[in-house]
Amino acid sequence: MIVVKDVSKQYGSFSALNRINLEFSNGVYGLLAPNGAGKTTLIKMMATLISPSQGEILYNGRNIFDMGEEYRSLLGYLPQQFGFYKNYSPKQFWHI
Repeated sequence: MIVVKDVSKQYGSFSALNRINLEFSNGVYGLLAPNGAGKTTLIKMMATLISPSQGEILYNGRNIFDMGEEYRSLLGYLPQQFGFYKNYSPKQFWHI
């Protein structure tokens, strides 16, 4: 189970998320909200691409950012648009 506990994300004075609390058990979920509501920010945090300003995200009671590769090996994440370094080989990407 993934638990999002009192998660907030600040970018300077802008609050992208404010004290979000969610629980995800096995299943398929969709996040529906207006543009700018923080959906992408939440997904990026759950994929450990960015860190919350406050709060924590837990997988089976453990902080996902402390789990590192153990947690990321459980995920599948493919954004609609993503960036890459054109001159990097796949091996160089692996070590970023």
